[in-house]
Amino acid sequence: MPYYIKLIFVADNRDKVTLLKSLDFIKSLLKTKTFKDLGVKLREAVIPGCDFQFDSPEYWECNLRHTAHSYFHSVGTTRMGPSNDPKSVVDSNLKVLGIDRLRVIDASIMPNVPAANTDAPTLMIAEKGADIIKNLWLNHY
Repeated sequence: MPYYIKLIFVADNRDKVTLLKSLDFIKSLLKTKTFKDLGVKLREAVIPGCDFQFDSPEYWECNLRHTAHSYFHSVGTTRMGPSNDPKSVVDSNLKVLGIDRLRVIDASIMPNVPAANTDAPTLMIAEKGADIIKNLWLNHY
């Protein structure tokens, strides 16, 4: 994953604070009897450009900037909705609002993250998009 994409995960200071707080929680788990008995410890990751003392706030902030990413299926960056919604990018025919002959046919049109895996809805979007384009060509040409 390119570095510039990872930066979005810590672009808002609130995200950084939340992620660093989660690290404090993990550190608290390391102090429990169970984790001690298992010998669980933080492992230092050597990250070029993060030449700070291990386990210092500077080290973790730098580590976060270089390693933070999502394991979830991203959706909603090109959300579908009515043209009067300022957050909408595509309409129900998957056409980009205000741009002729351009469609978006992928998971990015989902306005909200589904409660399940995004594979099936993405396939449905692709099938619907294919049908729209096929019907356009069959009826237009």
